[in-house]
Amino acid sequence: MAKKEKTHHKHRGFWASFWLIIFGLQSILYIFLIYDWLNQTDTIPKPYLLGGLILVALADLIGLAGIWFWKKWGWYLFAISSIGSVVLGLISTGTGLIAINKILPFVILGWVYKDKWDDIN
Repeated sequence: MAKKEKTHHKHRGFWASFWLIIFGLQSILYIFLIYDWLNQTDTIPKPYLLGGLILVALADLIGLAGIWFWKKWGWYLFAISSIGSVVLGLISTGTGLIAINKILPFVILGWVYKDKWDDIN
């Protein structure tokens, strides 16, 4: 007789789902805002920054999707995109307040998932 494997049901919980959805919507809105800004201006100052910001927002979305599906690479990608966003934000604005905007979501998700790390593949 074959040995039955125990299946462990991964339970994300309300707050983890809530914050993943909120941060995903924030990234989508960010992409649309950049795209709208590009369509409203004739000259684009520092186009490499805009391209970088769009890539970081897409990396956020992909990372958040990975976290949603319980993948560790999602966490790593989200961390890298958060760091990239902070660097690009500091270059474009020159203020440290932009760091809070990207570090805070990572801290919130880390806090919500702190007891679930063993469930992540």
